[in-house]
Amino acid sequence: MAIRLNTIDPSTYGASLLDYSVGSCADINKYLAPSGRMQPVKLKSKVGLRKISLTFDFSANTAQQIVTNISDVTAALRNEANLELPDGFFYACELDSVSAPKEKAPWIQQVTFNFVGYRHGALATTRLTRSGSVNVTGNYDTVATVKLTPSSGSSTMKYNGITISNVSGAVTIDGFNTTVKDASGNNKFRDTNITEWPVLKPGSNSITLQGVSQAEISYYPIYL
Repeated sequence: MAIRLNTIDPSTYGASLLDYSVGSCADINKYLAPSGRMQPVKLKSKVGLRKISLTFDFSANTAQQIVTNISDVTAALRNEANLELPDGFFYACELDSVSAPKEKAPWIQQVTFNFVGYRHGALATTRLTRSGSVNVTGNYDTVATVKLTPSSGSSTMKYNGITISNVSGAVTIDGFNTTVKDASGNNKFRDTNITEWPVLKPGSNSITLQGVSQAEISYYPIYL
């Protein structure tokens, strides 16, 4: 069963996965049940995060090394928590809590890490050289990152209603980190008319390009 913590095999820390659980999405449906009628009225709602827990046995030759390994994993997950679990999916998470270690043997301590997060697939990328479409897998809306390369002589690029002016090279609209930067890492947000970050829906998404020689559109498919 494959498991990775921020791409790292937990055995690096002397940890072996004992058990894991993935809860359902919170607030997946909202509806109103009016009096005097059978049919519920569906309300617009956002899908909430799910609870995820991982229980590890940490083992090492000394108690100090076990404590150090638990501390190192906690620090790493507190900073960033991207999980790959045995169910074949990835989970982007925030560390919510860590249990007190339980001694199972003089050389083993057991710890449970609790998270909130969402399930997604591997990064997918589509490249277009003209207006077209992107077919998105998954079953929920997902933000996208779009790298645009201008056509020869073009100083303005357009992507689905987003206009970027004063262009001299490639520009990346990063919906993941909510930034707009040129190839040198300079902030290009002021040269755009962005009011919303790029979002893709499951299925076919129409993409309109102008002044663009290539669009590289990346996203993580999200699964409820």
